[in-house]
Amino acid sequence: MKTKSKIIKRIATGLMSVAMMVSMIPASLSISADTVKQQLIDKSKDGHASLTITKYEIEDENIFANLSHKGTGEQEKKVSEGGNIPDEAKAFKDVTFKISRIDTIDKYFVPNGVKLPTVTEAQSMLSKADEIKTAKTDENGVAKFNNLKLGIYYVQEVSHPTQVTKETAPFLVSVPTTNSDGDDWLYDIYAYPKNQTKYADVSVLKMDSMVNKPLAGVSFSLKESVDNQKTWTDINNLEGVNSYTTDDKGNFTWKHLPSQRYYKINEIAVPDSKYILDNKTDYIFYINKFGQLEFNGTTDTTGKNTITINNDYVVPEKYILNTDGKTEANKVNTPEALNKTSEVRGKDAPTNIGSTVAWLMESNVPAEMKDMSTYDLVDTMGKGLTYKSSSVYAVSNSATTTLTKDTDYTVTTNGNKVTFSLTAVGIKKVADSKAERIDIYFNTVVNENADLGVKIDNTVEAVYTNNINTKTTTTGKPETPNPETHTSGYQLKKVDTTGKTLEGVTFELYSSEADAKAMSNKLSFYTYDANGNKVKTDKAVSDKNGLVSFLGLSYGAFGNDETQGSKDYWVVETSTIGGYNLLKEPFKITVTQKSFEYSNTKTDVVNTPKYELPPTGMVAGATLGGLGIALAGVGLILMARKKKSKVNNK
Repeated sequence: MKTKSKIIKRIATGLMSVAMMVSMIPASLSISADTVKQQLIDKSKDGHASLTITKYEIEDENIFANLSHKGTGEQEKKVSEGGNIPDEAKAFKDVTFKISRIDTIDKYFVPNGVKLPTVTEAQSMLSKADEIKTAKTDENGVAKFNNLKLGIYYVQEVSHPTQVTKETAPFLVSVPTTNSDGDDWLYDIYAYPKNQTKYADVSVLKMDSMVNKPLAGVSFSLKESVDNQKTWTDINNLEGVNSYTTDDKGNFTWKHLPSQRYYKINEIAVPDSKYILDNKTDYIFYINKFGQLEFNGTTDTTGKNTITINNDYVVPEKYILNTDGKTEANKVNTPEALNKTSEVRGKDAPTNIGSTVAWLMESNVPAEMKDMSTYDLVDTMGKGLTYKSSSVYAVSNSATTTLTKDTDYTVTTNGNKVTFSLTAVGIKKVADSKAERIDIYFNTVVNENADLGVKIDNTVEAVYTNNINTKTTTTGKPETPNPETHTSGYQLKKVDTTGKTLEGVTFELYSSEADAKAMSNKLSFYTYDANGNKVKTDKAVSDKNGLVSFLGLSYGAFGNDETQGSKDYWVVETSTIGGYNLLKEPFKITVTQKSFEYSNTKTDVVNTPKYELPPTGMVAGATLGGLGIALAGVGLILMARKKKSKVNNK
């Protein structure tokens, strides 16, 4: 018994103690077996032996470098269980091993037997190998070869997952081999090769590009490719669904992604239909062997491994550029050129009926522009506005590209709705120009249907593709109120000294007292005809009720809404009816929101009969030269709204 034990111990010297270890095997196995006796090996085990390879991975390169292993061929445990396998080691699935029997054991374990081959020598013997078998490690990292013949086996790792940064080198296994005590043979042998691996955490950060804030509720799918993007495989969550959703910080992190393979992110859902769902674009990234994220040609060496993806939507905005009735909107008459600051240009403005109101409509160009099928800006005007003309531009900070009507865009009118639609050519042109926004300089005319003293609406909306794959659309609204224009007028009553209304008295309107006295630069305005319709004129005539209407007049200042502001005008009576004196001087009226109705002005303009002595520069009821003579005279009395005002001849 002592002789047998002694011989086995000699055989054990260096046999597989290194080969069972890990990734490296010595250049030779200098095992001397010249005293070994053949009969010590149980030949009945031929065809009944086994080799169990338990593959494990270690991510920490420091642990990997310092790792030692006994490699006894016997089953082992983790260090915490009294074994030699590091606790940090994890079972490694999907590693394929190939074993090849390069020789029998007959000539090695006999007295004066030959030296066992080195790994290099064994490679030259592979052409004559038999018992060639392959096996892949399961979820427990185990690949088992059963029913093996006795012999010397060449073991090689032929494939492994991509996260391997240091693989196992080929090694030799003798079947059988000796146990750790050197007093017996092992016919069921265990090997524990290891791989150094690298994993990485990768985060996606979703941002609302318009307001630059994190966007929660965006869902993604994740696929991986282990064959250089030839095929892609879903990576499912714990519920078995390929869907991952950003949190309230706009973030989602995939934990522990294997390195040295490609991944593909695709957006599958957004929290609000206004956001453009770009499910056509795949965001492909690579994790290198160092666990670093490679994305868009850049390697993240910071360790953050974060991919930021913006979600866009289209926000139209509208501004009033000018209401002077003369200056039309175009690329020359920009808000800045018209001395309208950003604080003012989007606010309200008064104007006259018949005047041109210049507008600017703007909308942002989303990143997905090239893949969009619809990009429309729709302007809906109130009944008081009529479309006149427009011009369209694609604008960036560095350049302006003019878009051509009927080629790059079309204009469609339907009642008071005007639609600007980019064509496929126009969409491509805008995308290729790297434009940041679309500018539409838009001109309208205030018409006679405009309601007085209230805002004349003019709203803008964007209709655009919000799902790239399905080509569905949504409507984008302005995030600031649409500006509006407004107009008013003035109404007074023509009476005589008794309060009798006078029909047929004629008046003209001027913008200043000087013009009125000189009767130059008289204004055009609107008044009511016999049927109550607004008609354009430069003369107002009192009707059968004595009412005189000056309609469609601007009031207030640029930036004021319809409830604010006032503006002074001057009126000249140019003719009167027989038997009455003509007013000698112009008089002032003040136009406000509600001054287009007599009930709000309470203004009477009084004409005196010709037989009455007209006072000069005197108000009716005043005395002349202290004589106490009451004169029912001429002159203008403009009272407050709640008091009746009279204008008398002078």
